[in-house]
Amino acid sequence: MICPYCAAPAELAGAAAVYPYIPEANTWPPRFICWPCDAHVGTHRPLGTLANARLRSLRKQCHAIVDPLWKEKGPGRRNERRNAVYSILSEFMALERDDTHIGEWREMTCQDLIDRGEEFRNHVAKFRPRR
Repeated sequence: MICPYCAAPAELAGAAAVYPYIPEANTWPPRFICWPCDAHVGTHRPLGTLANARLRSLRKQCHAIVDPLWKEKGPGRRNERRNAVYSILSEFMALERDDTHIGEWREMTCQDLIDRGEEFRNHVAKFRPRR
């Protein structure tokens, strides 16, 4: 894996190298890390692209907007609710469904969702069944 910030090859290292303050991190799957940029991404399943501190922060803010919408109790199974929210997000962001993975977004896409977060929450609410 090549770092998108500095074009250096990323190194596969234990998660404890990134999270030394979390004791159980040494039991987690390894991560790809670009040491010069402090960009990293997990490997236990495709989690996205290498991200520096700023992009990781933006992605976390995006997840804070999106994840509660499918994690809350509601009709259907959890993965069905997640797929439904991400389908709505795809349409809202004018992205192909396959491109609607926050872990692959760049700064501009993240910032767009952050700026329009409340609008997105209201948009999702239109699709919720009435109780």
